[in-house]
Amino acid sequence: MTTTLFPYPVLETDPTLRLSNPTVEGQPAALLRREYHVDLSELADGWKDARINARVQVPVEELETMGVRQYEVVLTLHCGPTNLRSTVTLEPSGGERSGQWTGSLAVQGAMIRDHASIYATVTGTVGDVPYRWLGRSREVSVDLHAPRAFDTTGGQVPVIWRDFSKADERQNPIDSSLHDEMSFVDMSLPEGPVIYLNSRVPGLRRLLDMRTGRTRNERAVREAALDLVAMPAIVSMANVALAAAGPPETGGEAQWPDGDWQQDVLRGVLPLMYPDRDPDAALAVAVRALTSGEDAQDVQSRLLGAASRIVKATLHVRGVIRTLEEEE
Repeated sequence: MTTTLFPYPVLETDPTLRLSNPTVEGQPAALLRREYHVDLSELADGWKDARINARVQVPVEELETMGVRQYEVVLTLHCGPTNLRSTVTLEPSGGERSGQWTGSLAVQGAMIRDHASIYATVTGTVGDVPYRWLGRSREVSVDLHAPRAFDTTGGQVPVIWRDFSKADERQNPIDSSLHDEMSFVDMSLPEGPVIYLNSRVPGLRRLLDMRTGRTRNERAVREAALDLVAMPAIVSMANVALAAAGPPETGGEAQWPDGDWQQDVLRGVLPLMYPDRDPDAALAVAVRALTSGEDAQDVQSRLLGAASRIVKATLHVRGVIRTLEEEE
């Protein structure tokens, strides 16, 4: 008798991870100012131990449909630069069919360098085979240093390193023609856009990663390179958000999209695109223009200009020029 190891059904709905009540050395600390981000950058030097409570919601009805009766949820802290992992098995909470699992995770300063991530993994018994991977939550970013955020009006888009020629269980494959490109914006994920940086590009990680001791020249080149990542991301997000804004199929004016990130990016770019109009009027003009031939070109020109101003591209290029002139 043989057992089929692959393929087997996995969760179509991702488990939901929520973090709360962070402490440092046993005292409450404001580490969770933004969703999906743990900010350790403002802690005093020498801190040793932080702890964060976690709650994971698992889609139990979907597991039951798949015939999974026994499963567990594990919370993982993974530091990419050191490749260290710390795990804790969560406990069921709120009843057998609630799908809630809770626990706490220790974040030790000694095991993190620059950046780490926290995520929850669900494994279970499928077809009498135990410990099969069933699903994983969205990652929460953990930063020891203030990240270079791709901001519009305060929101941050996750930035993840990956090999563009490979994809794990939660990542969409990247077209082979893009395997050697520096960055890629995935707009297809239900939780919102993700910016991927390509670990295949030689020297790129050393250039872009957070670290101290850079020369002025290195800092100038790094800022310009980050702009090359941020600008197409902002333009892509804004175009998707404008498409989601309407106009409704039944007619009428454009409506602000439901997604928080879509509203954030539009409220960031529209005042720069149409400085003489209020946000509602600017939204209506942009949406109408996108559907009217030549006016669509004007929208894209305005959007490119707004993205350039948001990331301060001209300022950063001037910095590169100054460093080159000083070397002559």
